[in-house]
Amino acid sequence: MHVLNEPLGHEVKHLRDLFPPSTPDIAWIEALAKDGAWTVFTFDQDIARRGAIKEVWKKARLVGFVLRPAWQSFTPMEQAWRLIKQWSTILNQVAIAAPGSTYELGIRGGKIRTL
Repeated sequence: MHVLNEPLGHEVKHLRDLFPPSTPDIAWIEALAKDGAWTVFTFDQDIARRGAIKEVWKKARLVGFVLRPAWQSFTPMEQAWRLIKQWSTILNQVAIAAPGSTYELGIRGGKIRTL
């Protein structure tokens, strides 16, 4: 993903490239918030919906895309292909997103729903 986006002026990094796997969610969210304007893709449905993590997420004002559970039924290569297929729609949404916006990314037709 990074190689495809670098010419567009975007960086794509996996969370594990930035933080050890054992890093608590609250720690990496707060670190990304301090670092600047990040857009996060996650399978974690709770990040924008439940408890303390939701409050930290809101305060961080990161733009986020929560991938619906159906995404997990695909191999990582299939997930990447599907993201690439929707990438221009995603970039357009990020461009107009207010800080702190969180969206749910559907599997069919690139449906993006505000959470």
